[in-house]
Amino acid sequence: MKKRPTYFSTKSPAVIRQLITGQGTSKERLRKCGHEILLILSTPIPDDLELQKNKILSAMNKKASIVVKGQTKMSSFDRTLITIKKLLHQK
Repeated sequence: MKKRPTYFSTKSPAVIRQLITGQGTSKERLRKCGHEILLILSTPIPDDLELQKNKILSAMNKKASIVVKGQTKMSSFDRTLITIKKLLHQK
């Protein structure tokens, strides 16, 4: 029996609202909500959103995390944000 997407259904609207209307730049809002987004997407979600979930996770984790001696020094998400910043400044 598949689990119901209860956590996703209750938490995702608040995170989406924060991303759209929160304080700061879009990058600041994404950084503030990033870990919550990853947590939400790691829980069961409705079947019709599975493709979008995979696209979001892929976009948020394009770069590999930096691990030194078994400890994560920089997450994949943080490295991806840095790369996005560099790309924006090149244009």
